[in-house]
Amino acid sequence: MKKKKLNESEILEELMSPGSWYMFPERFVSSGVMNPNQAVLVAFLISHSRRNKKGAVSRWFYCTTATMMKKTYYSPDKQQRIIAFLKKKGFLKTKRVGLPPVRWFKLNLSNIWDAIIKRS
Repeated sequence: MKKKKLNESEILEELMSPGSWYMFPERFVSSGVMNPNQAVLVAFLISHSRRNKKGAVSRWFYCTTATMMKKTYYSPDKQQRIIAFLKKKGFLKTKRVGLPPVRWFKLNLSNIWDAIIKRS
């Protein structure tokens, strides 16, 4: 079966479909709070944390290494380095639950915001 050729409006609609983008938090980088790779991972985690409950970012949510790799293209090693940085700064809490263990996260947006304000 041949695929239908899309016009520019249809292409844009496909490219901008819900779930295919997350906002890049430019203030995280411009304030010097984190580097671009760290900011991308935080943007992904914020987006991922809101997938089931609108606006709910303060609750615990899980994300597998494979899902994070698929969505950010970061290797497991790079994920771990960035997660370690975010934990050290107090921006993120993690825990492992179950067998096999699943990674759970909780963002601390207040700490991120405070760090941005202090550096601005």
